[in-house]
Amino acid sequence: MHPSNKEETSFITNQGIFCYRSMLFGLKNARATYQWIVKKVFKNQIGRNMKAYVDDMLVKSMTFEKHLQDL
Repeated sequence: MHPSNKEETSFITNQGIFCYRSMLFGLKNARATYQWIVKKVFKNQIGRNMKAYVDDMLVKSMTFEKHLQDL
């Protein structure tokens, strides 16, 4: 793991603050986890005015004002 990313892996317990030195599990589930979170967070918009791809999201609207609301 790059040293600058250690802060992003930190977590707090009642024994103190810890961070990982290496990612033991790798990033094998990153795509599946990302898709699961996107589906859960945007469940009301996906299919209506939003499409979510592996590495991209598309929001479509009929007017600029509606687009701002959708975002």
